[in-house]
Amino acid sequence: ALAIQPTQDSYSNLGVIYYFLGEFEKSVATHRQAVELAPGLGVAWLNLADSLHFAAEMQASVDAYENARDLSMSAIRVNQSDSEAITTLAWSQHMLGNTAAALSSIEQGLRVDPGDPYVYYYDAMIRYQTGDNKAALSSLAAALERGYPAGLLVAEPHLGDIRSYERFHTIIIDNIR
Repeated sequence: ALAIQPTQDSYSNLGVIYYFLGEFEKSVATHRQAVELAPGLGVAWLNLADSLHFAAEMQASVDAYENARDLSMSAIRVNQSDSEAITTLAWSQHMLGNTAAALSSIEQGLRVDPGDPYVYYYDAMIRYQTGDNKAALSSLAAALERGYPAGLLVAEPHLGDIRSYERFHTIIIDNIR
Protein backbone atom coordinates (compact mmCIF):
# COMPACT_ATOMS: atom_id res chain seq x y z
CA ALA A 1 0.00 0.00 0.00
CA LEU A 2 2.83 2.40 0.81
CA ALA A 3 4.47 1.77 -2.56
CA ILE A 4 1.23 2.54 -4.40
CA GLN A 5 0.12 5.54 -2.38
CA PRO A 6 1.65 6.48 0.97
CA THR A 7 -0.98 7.66 3.46
CA GLN A 8 -0.95 8.67 7.10
CA ASP A 9 -3.14 5.67 7.94
CA SER A 10 -0.81 3.21 6.22
CA TYR A 11 2.28 4.60 7.93
CA SER A 12 0.47 4.77 11.26
CA ASN A 13 -0.77 1.18 11.00
CA LEU A 14 2.72 -0.04 10.14
CA GLY A 15 4.16 1.99 13.01
CA VAL A 16 1.66 0.42 15.41
CA ILE A 17 2.61 -3.06 14.18
CA TYR A 18 6.30 -2.33 14.79
CA TYR A 19 5.42 -0.90 18.22
CA PHE A 20 3.61 -4.04 19.35
CA LEU A 21 6.44 -6.19 17.99
CA GLY A 22 8.85 -4.21 20.16
CA GLU A 23 10.71 -2.78 17.15
CA PHE A 24 10.61 0.76 18.47
CA GLU A 25 13.17 2.34 16.14
CA LYS A 26 11.21 1.11 13.10
CA SER A 27 8.02 2.27 14.78
CA VAL A 28 9.51 5.73 15.30
CA ALA A 29 10.59 5.96 11.66
CA THR A 30 7.17 5.04 10.29
CA HIS A 31 5.27 7.20 12.79
CA ARG A 32 7.47 10.15 11.81
CA GLN A 33 6.33 9.62 8.23
CA ALA A 34 2.70 9.49 9.40
CA VAL A 35 3.16 12.78 11.26
CA GLU A 36 4.72 14.37 8.17
CA LEU A 37 1.58 13.49 6.20
CA ALA A 38 -0.84 14.57 8.96
CA PRO A 39 0.91 17.07 11.24
CA GLY A 40 -2.40 18.24 12.70
CA LEU A 41 -3.55 14.82 13.91
CA GLY A 42 -3.09 14.43 17.66
CA VAL A 43 -3.29 10.64 17.70
CA ALA A 44 -0.47 10.45 15.14
CA TRP A 45 1.74 12.47 17.49
CA LEU A 46 0.64 10.29 20.43
CA ASN A 47 1.66 7.11 18.61
CA LEU A 48 5.00 8.69 17.74
CA ALA A 49 5.47 9.78 21.36
CA ASP A 50 4.88 6.26 22.70
CA SER A 51 7.35 4.81 20.22
CA LEU A 52 9.93 7.48 21.06
CA HIS A 53 9.41 6.74 24.75
CA PHE A 54 10.39 3.09 24.30
CA ALA A 55 13.17 3.97 21.85
CA ALA A 56 14.65 5.98 24.76
CA GLU A 57 14.43 9.29 22.86
CA MET A 58 13.07 11.03 25.91
CA GLN A 59 13.14 14.70 24.90
CA ALA A 60 11.67 13.90 21.49
CA SER A 61 9.01 11.84 23.27
CA VAL A 62 8.11 14.75 25.55
CA ASP A 63 7.90 17.08 22.55
CA ALA A 64 5.60 14.64 20.73
CA TYR A 65 3.37 14.21 23.81
CA GLU A 66 3.14 17.99 24.06
CA ASN A 67 2.10 18.22 20.40
CA ALA A 68 -0.49 15.47 20.94
CA ARG A 69 -1.81 17.28 24.02
CA ASP A 70 -2.04 20.64 22.28
CA LEU A 71 -3.70 19.24 19.15
CA SER A 72 -6.22 17.24 21.17
CA MET A 73 -7.09 20.28 23.27
CA SER A 74 -7.75 22.22 20.05
CA ALA A 75 -9.94 19.42 18.72
CA ILE A 76 -11.93 19.29 21.98
CA ARG A 77 -12.56 23.04 21.79
CA VAL A 78 -14.25 22.36 18.43
CA ASN A 79 -16.06 19.17 19.50
CA GLN A 80 -16.36 18.35 23.20
CA SER A 81 -17.64 14.85 22.28
CA ASP A 82 -14.51 13.80 20.35
CA SER A 83 -13.57 10.70 22.34
CA GLU A 84 -10.35 10.16 20.33
CA ALA A 85 -9.19 13.67 21.19
CA ILE A 86 -10.20 13.20 24.84
CA THR A 87 -8.28 9.95 25.21
CA THR A 88 -5.30 11.43 23.37
CA LEU A 89 -5.40 14.34 25.78
CA ALA A 90 -5.65 12.05 28.81
CA TRP A 91 -2.72 9.84 27.85
CA SER A 92 -0.59 12.85 26.90
CA GLN A 93 -1.34 14.54 30.19
CA HIS A 94 -0.42 11.40 32.10
CA MET A 95 2.82 10.85 30.21
CA LEU A 96 3.73 14.50 30.77
CA GLY A 97 3.32 14.03 34.52
CA ASN A 98 -0.14 15.49 35.07
CA THR A 99 -2.01 12.37 36.17
CA ALA A 100 -4.74 14.27 38.03
CA ALA A 101 -5.72 16.05 34.80
CA ALA A 102 -5.42 12.77 32.91
CA LEU A 103 -7.84 11.04 35.25
CA SER A 104 -10.27 13.94 34.89
CA SER A 105 -9.99 13.77 31.09
CA ILE A 106 -10.47 10.00 31.00
CA GLU A 107 -13.58 10.35 33.20
CA GLN A 108 -14.90 12.83 30.63
CA GLY A 109 -14.16 10.30 27.89
CA LEU A 110 -16.07 7.58 29.74
CA ARG A 111 -19.07 9.92 30.04
CA VAL A 112 -18.91 11.05 26.41
CA ASP A 113 -18.50 7.62 24.81
CA PRO A 114 -18.93 4.67 27.19
CA GLY A 115 -18.87 2.30 24.22
CA ASP A 116 -15.40 3.29 23.00
CA PRO A 117 -12.88 0.54 23.85
CA TYR A 118 -9.96 2.98 23.57
CA VAL A 119 -11.25 5.08 26.47
CA TYR A 120 -11.10 1.98 28.69
CA TYR A 121 -7.73 0.97 27.25
CA TYR A 122 -6.15 4.31 28.17
CA ASP A 123 -7.96 4.35 31.50
CA ALA A 124 -6.45 0.93 32.24
CA MET A 125 -2.93 2.09 31.40
CA ILE A 126 -3.24 5.22 33.52
CA ARG A 127 -4.71 3.25 36.43
CA TYR A 128 -2.00 0.59 36.17
CA GLN A 129 0.79 3.15 36.10
CA THR A 130 -0.67 4.90 39.16
CA GLY A 131 -0.76 1.62 41.08
CA ASP A 132 -4.50 0.95 40.93
CA ASN A 133 -4.27 -2.57 39.51
CA LYS A 134 -7.85 -3.50 40.41
CA ALA A 135 -9.27 -0.58 38.43
CA ALA A 136 -6.78 -1.24 35.62
CA LEU A 137 -7.94 -4.84 35.30
CA SER A 138 -11.60 -3.76 35.33
CA SER A 139 -10.92 -1.27 32.55
CA LEU A 140 -8.99 -3.86 30.54
CA ALA A 141 -11.97 -6.20 30.77
CA ALA A 142 -14.28 -3.37 29.69
CA ALA A 143 -12.01 -2.53 26.74
CA LEU A 144 -12.06 -6.15 25.58
CA GLU A 145 -15.84 -6.40 26.00
CA ARG A 146 -16.16 -3.38 23.70
CA GLY A 147 -13.93 -4.85 21.02
CA TYR A 148 -10.34 -3.98 21.85
CA PRO A 149 -8.08 -6.76 20.47
CA ALA A 150 -6.82 -9.09 23.21
CA GLY A 151 -3.51 -9.69 21.43
CA LEU A 152 -2.66 -6.00 21.57
CA LEU A 153 -3.15 -5.90 25.33
CA VAL A 154 -0.81 -8.85 25.72
CA ALA A 155 1.83 -6.99 23.69
CA GLU A 156 1.34 -3.49 25.21
CA PRO A 157 4.66 -2.51 26.85
CA HIS A 158 3.02 0.24 28.93
CA LEU A 159 1.13 -2.46 30.85
CA GLY A 160 4.35 -3.87 32.30
CA ASP A 161 4.06 -6.66 34.80
CA ILE A 162 0.26 -6.58 35.06
CA ARG A 163 0.41 -8.79 31.98
CA SER A 164 1.77 -11.56 34.21
CA TYR A 165 -1.15 -11.42 36.66
CA GLU A 166 -3.49 -14.41 36.73
CA ARG A 167 -6.52 -12.08 36.54
CA PHE A 168 -5.08 -10.50 33.38
CA HIS A 169 -4.79 -13.91 31.74
CA THR A 170 -8.31 -14.83 32.82
CA ILE A 171 -9.66 -11.62 31.29
CA ILE A 172 -7.82 -12.30 28.03
CA ILE A 173 -8.96 -15.93 27.82
CA ASP A 174 -12.57 -15.03 28.67
CA ASN A 175 -12.63 -12.53 25.81
CA ILE A 176 -11.03 -14.78 23.22
CA ARG A 177 -13.81 -17.35 23.44
